[in-house]
Amino acid sequence: MPSPVDGYSCKDSSTSSDPVPSKFDMWVRDIARCANTPLDNPVSASWVAAGAAVGRRIGLMVCPHDGFVVVPNLWGAVVGDPSQRKSAISTAFKPLQVLESEAAIAYEEHEADRIGIEAQLKNAKNSLGKARKEGKGVIPEDDRNAHRALQDDFKEASREVRYIATDPTVPKLGELLVDNPLGILVYRDELSGFCA
Repeated sequence: MPSPVDGYSCKDSSTSSDPVPSKFDMWVRDIARCANTPLDNPVSASWVAAGAAVGRRIGLMVCPHDGFVVVPNLWGAVVGDPSQRKSAISTAFKPLQVLESEAAIAYEEHEADRIGIEAQLKNAKNSLGKARKEGKGVIPEDDRNAHRALQDDFKEASREVRYIATDPTVPKLGELLVDNPLGILVYRDELSGFCA
């Protein structure tokens, strides 16, 4: 039996399981045991979930001399008979769901901040209009900078962090990606719905 290499627990080649990251080992085996599903299913889902958590934070420099960086996307699909309980892979996304719940709570807690910034932005816009009339079309640089800063603050306060999107339409996914430039996990229960 080979020894563990680079954080992977190597399994005996006579078993049907692929190498599983040691940090995921007990967790994915527990999912497979509880759901009575092949180990490959939760292993695949856990890799995709980890890839979604990392997102665009890591890139590959293909050619070090030209600075070209490729950000990899991790795709995964589980295909099997109806009796294999493939839907149990959603359990591997629980850590991302916890992060999403925490982000939703933080978003709700900052509702008052968004309302305050929006009111300041409205006042600044009115001030810019008055300054334009008084200055005959010329707006002072300080007023423009203050308005721009408020716009940036409002955009940041309005940004809702998401980690998972379940069966989104293409336009909705585009909106989600604008607010989440690091990436998002798109989960579809049926592969045919993704291809259609």
